[in-house]
Amino acid sequence: MAKKIRVYDLARELGISNNQCLDLCKSLGIGVRATSSSMDEPHAYRVRKLAERENLIGSEAPSEEPAASPPPATTTSDGPPPVRRAEPKPLRPPPPARPAAVPAAEAPVRAAPPPQA
Repeated sequence: MAKKIRVYDLARELGISNNQCLDLCKSLGIGVRATSSSMDEPHAYRVRKLAERENLIGSEAPSEEPAASPPPATTTSDGPPPVRRAEPKPLRPPPPARPAAVPAAEAPVRAAPPPQA
């Protein structure tokens, strides 16, 4: 059985976008519909060669360095202030707390005997 490769894996291998790889496949008449479609290795070889001929290999390769974080938001007149998201509310209220155990009295309190006349 021939080895299969998905369009998005081939695009990552070539360093091009998924849509570019999909367009190359369609221009070669390879029956793929989406980037999750798979193709045989001979078809992948044809796509690699076409990408090489059109100098597309590595045109959109991801950079080795992580992207720089955006600068912190400042309150200027450039636009509206950033929106902060509220924390999600719990779906159910927590169960009520059980009362603490009440210590039992050591001995029952007896009433004083009635005075005798």
